[in-house]
Amino acid sequence: MPKFVRSTLLVVALGLAVLACSRPFSTVPTSDPGPVFTAAAQTIAAEASQAASPSITPLPAAASPSPAETFTPTETPSPTSTATPSITTISVSVDTNCRSGPGKVYDYLGGLFVGETAEVLGKSPGGNYWYIRLPKSPSVFCWVTGEYATFNGDTTLLPVFTPAPTPTPAAAFTFSYRSFGVGPGSQCLLFDAKNTGSVIWESFRLEAHNTTQGVGGTITRDEFTNYDQWCASTGGPTSLTAGSTGTVYSIISMPSNPSGNTGTAILTLCSQNGLAGQCLTRTINFNFP
Repeated sequence: MPKFVRSTLLVVALGLAVLACSRPFSTVPTSDPGPVFTAAAQTIAAEASQAASPSITPLPAAASPSPAETFTPTETPSPTSTATPSITTISVSVDTNCRSGPGKVYDYLGGLFVGETAEVLGKSPGGNYWYIRLPKSPSVFCWVTGEYATFNGDTTLLPVFTPAPTPTPAAAFTFSYRSFGVGPGSQCLLFDAKNTGSVIWESFRLEAHNTTQGVGGTITRDEFTNYDQWCASTGGPTSLTAGSTGTVYSIISMPSNPSGNTGTAILTLCSQNGLAGQCLTRTINFNFP
């Protein structure tokens, strides 16, 4: 409804209210104000009623809480058992030395014998020696060659162990007077030399003296073959390996029979031909028979 119409109707309604109050009460019916006034009055009354009764705006319906997410427990898979890998073992067809390192130059610590089985813990970088625990001495660990070995297990999974440094070979020998023989114009003095160390001897120098008669002689050779009473070679090994025994000799000219005389011998052994390399010298005193 336009604003000016509403104002006009309000004034008319107020005027009618004043007239009603100012006129005396009468039971005589008043004349009908007409449809226009009646409609106006009804409209004003309706608007007044609406003004008196504040409208209530309903709150929006609360959102229904979403149902809680349903937790579906996941089944825990059964643990898969991992089989412990079997150990690798070794046995030999020939009694085999077990050493502190992978090679014959290392110290002997024990042996793996035919019929025994040992646990293998590692292998050498070259794959030809095996690090084992000795069956009869479980606290001893050492190296055996695989030359005569049979394995049970996968050797490719074994770790490669770096061996201890190669020990410095021990140089040692002993020698003793054996006999002398008479050659053409001279005497051949023979001595037995035994290699008691780990250095291999390749050459020698023997200086022998008959101290009673004051004579002597010196021989240098690159072989330790056998010799007869005239100091002629009868064949044999040229090198004096560890633990082996060879023959060395010297030739001197004695004016008379040396029986009962005393003598001195000085023997030098070297690890290379021509008295080169590592050398060691020993001296003994002896008696002519």
